[in-house]
Amino acid sequence: MSNLPPRHSLHRAALLTSTATLLLAPVDASADRFGIARKVDQIERRYGVRVHYRYDPERYFPRHKREAPFNARCTQATDRQVARALVDIERFLSPYRPEIIRANLGRIFFCDKMWFHGHRYAGTYIDNDLYVDDDDPAFHLHHEFSSVVMQLVAFPWSRWQALRGRGPDIDPDDFLKKVRSAYKQSRSLFRRGYFIAYAQSNVENDFNVMATYFMTERARLWRTARRYPKLRQKYEIVRDIYRPLIRRRP
Repeated sequence: MSNLPPRHSLHRAALLTSTATLLLAPVDASADRFGIARKVDQIERRYGVRVHYRYDPERYFPRHKREAPFNARCTQATDRQVARALVDIERFLSPYRPEIIRANLGRIFFCDKMWFHGHRYAGTYIDNDLYVDDDDPAFHLHHEFSSVVMQLVAFPWSRWQALRGRGPDIDPDDFLKKVRSAYKQSRSLFRRGYFIAYAQSNVENDFNVMATYFMTERARLWRTARRYPKLRQKYEIVRDIYRPLIRRRP
């Protein structure tokens, strides 16, 4: 299970405070002024993926995830948040070949905020279902889907581990307690082959990070990776894995 924390929670908190009067009402199916149902149907027809946005604990999470120690829970998104998220979801899906999505992605569950183990999660996955909250959904969908991608390919575990060195994997929740920011960057991290601090926790999260920035901020990732040998090798692995999965080859 991946658990990258929110990227933009402070910015979004300010935004929500300044526009609170617009965001108080939950989703109302009888007054779909944003065309949510139509957009959800379009996404399902195009990609074979159903987007769920009316939070129901029993429908969202398997029973064992709702209970200790996971204690999974969400809060309901507003209709405005859902409409905005659907644009992000389409942006996430569109680069991939449709047959890849249809064959390997289950459902997408969206909510306002999400918690596991008592911690905020911006995204996670269960089997081939993806879960994201209102913190940059497209970014976190790529992050979670990259874990599914790892299972689709002959992932080069030994090669990737060699680039990481001999340090032990760390439980992501424990790791996040020790760092000020999961998104911290530094030359020291780059030299050791990590694009952001969170990538240090384990191989899966390291790959998740590289794949996510490859799909969302490729030019920025490459500008850094080309200058640091370990990052460059990871970039090349990600590029070769994703090449058959996406519409336009990088």
